[in-house]
Amino acid sequence: MLIEYSLVDHFTGGGGLWLDCYSYQEREFDSVRKVIVSSDIRAEVTQLPPDSNGRIGVRFIIVSEDIPKLENYLKVDFEEYGHLKSSGTSPYRCERVVVLSQQKDCETIYADDDHAANVICSLKAKDKGWFGGLAKPGTCNK
Repeated sequence: MLIEYSLVDHFTGGGGLWLDCYSYQEREFDSVRKVIVSSDIRAEVTQLPPDSNGRIGVRFIIVSEDIPKLENYLKVDFEEYGHLKSSGTSPYRCERVVVLSQQKDCETIYADDDHAANVICSLKAKDKGWFGGLAKPGTCNK
């Protein structure tokens, strides 16, 4: 899964956070849904057109008042675009999903549960320019 995030301003009122998620499998979005429920926030969900690779697209829209709750749950700061750091309690291998001749890559991230790790890894994948990311318990060998 790949997640692109955007902080947006709404000219009619408050801003928000858009999480644009792409995957070949709808069930991969379940981690995003579970993180939203666990964060005690609500999100508006809209279908996006498939990306250039034919992956299903879904946008989760989170109102600005709920962004701190999501950040607190994931232990990330969305204001630091491109420098997404996680500070959860357990290490996870965030592995690059490779296509064709791309080289394998891995980065150790930290999260408090598997669903948070999946979301953080998918966000990290976008930041790193990967096709997608897959989180597994443990650390990367470097």
